[in-house]
Formats: sequence, structure tokens, C-alpha cells
Amino acid sequence: MNCVFLKGRIGNDLEVKKTQANTTILKFNLAVDDGYGAHRRSNWINITCFGKVAENISKYFYKGNEIFLTGKIVTSTYETENNFKKYTFGVIATSFEFCGNKDINNQY
Repeated sequence: MNCVFLKGRIGNDLEVKKTQANTTILKFNLAVDDGYGAHRRSNWINITCFGKVAENISKYFYKGNEIFLTGKIVTSTYETENNFKKYTFGVIATSFEFCGNKDINNQY
């Protein structure tokens, strides 16, 4: 089963694009904290969303907002100019929830 739950802060301006079929694609980085005190660090995770999820996140969120995401992990590989094989991973978000704001408590 490939299911991931993440809570973090949006770390960059949202990148919104439309496909030729008019599907919305949204990409952003999510900072997810790990550890505590002097051992606290942020893991930066590439997030991609499609369709209504992408439209709603781009409508209600911006850089610095806290968000809770549900999705799946995706991996890919590519080769550099020097013929080194690189591996990447990211998350395709399939749903989200507002968090970090007492006035907003909706799930989409």
C-alpha cells in the first residue's frame, strides 16, 4: 500500500500550470519538521497535485501556510550530463486539510 500523510509548511511560491486538456497542475515544496530542540531539522519534499485538489490549494494557500496532505510516493530516475544516474522522489497529493488556523476547519 502506497499512502503517505504529511503535515508541514509550504516553502515556496506555488507553481500553477494548465495542461492542453485544461487540467490544473500544482507544484510546491513542503517543509516537514523532524526531531526536536537542537536535533530539529526540516525535510523538503516535492509535492504535485492535479485537478480540483490543485485548484483548491492554489486558491486558499500560499508560501508559509501550514497544510496537512494525504497522497502517494512517486519515484523517478534521470541521467546527468556526466552520465550519472540520479534518483528522485516526491508525493502526489490526493487530498488536503487546513491546519494551523482556528477559523478554518474544512476538508476537501
